[in-house]
Amino acid sequence: MDFSLFPITYQQIVIFLTVVREGGFAKAGSKLHITQSAISKNISKLEEILDIRLLSRTTREIVLTPAGQKLFDSWEPIINDISRTYKQALALQEERDTRLTVGLVNSTHPQKYIQKSLDEFRNSNPDISLTVKFQNVQRLEADMANGIFDLIVLPDFERFWTVDNNLSYKWIARDNAEVIISEKHPLADRESLKFEDLTDYVFNIPTYLASSSYLKDLRERFAPYNVNPKTVSVFDSAHDMQFLFSSSNPEIVFIDSFIDFPLTEGIKRIPVTDQQNGIIAIWNPQHMKRPLHTFLKII
Repeated sequence: MDFSLFPITYQQIVIFLTVVREGGFAKAGSKLHITQSAISKNISKLEEILDIRLLSRTTREIVLTPAGQKLFDSWEPIINDISRTYKQALALQEERDTRLTVGLVNSTHPQKYIQKSLDEFRNSNPDISLTVKFQNVQRLEADMANGIFDLIVLPDFERFWTVDNNLSYKWIARDNAEVIISEKHPLADRESLKFEDLTDYVFNIPTYLASSSYLKDLRERFAPYNVNPKTVSVFDSAHDMQFLFSSSNPEIVFIDSFIDFPLTEGIKRIPVTDQQNGIIAIWNPQHMKRPLHTFLKII
């Protein structure tokens, strides 16, 4: 790379090309809406930086030097291409400014934490096309990284993943944490629990979350008690968990109150009143646009 060209500006190149195409300084100034004096100064500055004489000036006409002709022939299609692709990029940006794509985790009840905000956004922004898709945590995070979603909504334990990936997040719903246990569990007769009631028991976690932020969040909750959580990973879905807890299982699943878990006979959900968790919205601050900014003010 020739660093000696760094001082050259886009404006200087455009002025040079316009002078040649229009056949003079006065016509170029009229075309670009700048003074003939400014045209002359920019051409002189460009020749000074390049250390190349671009134009031969006479009283009647301006003629390209051989070196000037070489640069004109090379630069003109490049500048035209820059202009064309800029207009295409601008059109793409304007199109994106009329769309918002939101991803929701498919294991929760959206009516409990975001449906009202989605309805309000649609009603107050009829010019913006809102698309909502439901996927699992891993797919949402992958698609967020690939720019498919403008915003995703996940359980709050994914705040660790958010920080690790230089993303932004905000809480949009909080409530008491809950546990799911078998009705034959020793704690099943309790109407509510404290976290210290749980520290001696084994926590069941999904296999797909065994090495994720979920476990990191659980360890953080155990830290004040100076113990490590006892965990085991034995189920892949809510339905697996449902079957697992239909028996006299001694383990506990720690969840938020927004999870869509099908309770059946033999299973209980009990609030943990000294622990809160919930739902967070996540977005890339480098990809902020008008619809996203508007939605963030609503949720």
